[in-house]
Amino acid sequence: MSVGGLFVSSAAPFAPLATLALTLAIPGGRSATLGARIVHVLAAERARSLGLRPGVGVQFERLDAQATAFVSELVTWAAARDRPRLVRIMPGADLSAVQHDPMLGF
Repeated sequence: MSVGGLFVSSAAPFAPLATLALTLAIPGGRSATLGARIVHVLAAERARSLGLRPGVGVQFERLDAQATAFVSELVTWAAARDRPRLVRIMPGADLSAVQHDPMLGF
C-alpha cells in the first residue's frame, strides 16, 4: 500500500481499467470510501507460476485533501505494524507479468 494505491489479493476476475469504490478502515473506527481504478491484473494461473497471490493493483483517483490525509495515516499505521516486505526475484524468472507494472515501478 502507498498513498497512490494498493494491491488487493483476490482470485475474482477483474477487468483492467475498471473503476472501484474501496472502503478502507483505520483501527479505532474511522473509515473512508475512495475511488480507484484497476491498473494491473495478476490472474490466478499467472500468479501461481510466479509463486504470488492473484489480485489487482489499484490506483486511487480523485482524492481530496481529507482523503489524501486519511490514506497517509493508514499507510503510516501499516508501515509501523508490518515489517517491510521484499520481493525476491530468482535468476531466470519470467518477469513478463511484472516488468511493466506501474504499481511496482519497473
